[in-house]
Amino acid sequence: MLWGGNPKKVIQLAALEKITVYTSLSLFQELEQTLGYPKLQLRLQKLEITVNYLLSEVRRMTQFCEPILLADIPELRDAKDKKILEAALSVPVEVIVSGDEDLLVLGEFQQIPILRASGFWERYGAELSS
Repeated sequence: MLWGGNPKKVIQLAALEKITVYTSLSLFQELEQTLGYPKLQLRLQKLEITVNYLLSEVRRMTQFCEPILLADIPELRDAKDKKILEAALSVPVEVIVSGDEDLLVLGEFQQIPILRASGFWERYGAELSS
């Protein structure tokens, strides 16, 4: 898809159904909007991937959840990221994987670690890829 390295490895685990990835309708719609940005359109064209194909793959590899509403989170640098935490708390997740610095600085939220794809791979990769 769009990413290489550790993000690609994590996505491959989801494609093989070795991990469960959750999203919400709001997060999915945000992804759909983001994929329309010119910078990503160029990347998609180079990879010969359409937005519709990519979105169908995301739908196939994820389960939708109904986020719970949280009060304001003062330590959250970007209030828009609250919807990620709301989705994570609505299902029994073990970890949040993100490249978003505003989430990563938290380290964890309500005892759920927030890791980069590289941190996820270091922690779980050997166990899950066997």
